[in-house]
Amino acid sequence: MKKMSAALPGGLANEMADALSNKKAPGWYAVTFSDAQKRANLGYPTIGIKKETGHGHVVVVRPKGSSITALKEVQVAQAGTSNFNSKTINWSWKAADLPGVKFYTHD
Repeated sequence: MKKMSAALPGGLANEMADALSNKKAPGWYAVTFSDAQKRANLGYPTIGIKKETGHGHVVVVRPKGSSITALKEVQVAQAGTSNFNSKTINWSWKAADLPGVKFYTHD
């Protein structure tokens, strides 16, 4: 994100989530899951993040090459217990947790 001039606030995922939701991350703003995928498809820095008890989690929304109609279709990359560069978001969270994921993008 730094290379794209879209630095995220430092710290763990929960700290990032707080900064983003409190508008303390310059240039970042909230979007819907479908807009997140559209923005990523256009090359804009875009993430999904969920604050959780203990440690939260953040993923990079990556281009998919097609439009989506459901949250579970958002294309992401992640590092953590499981690392991958291109899977749908349902590989990052359980289905019941997906509605709690917030999406942010940067101009």
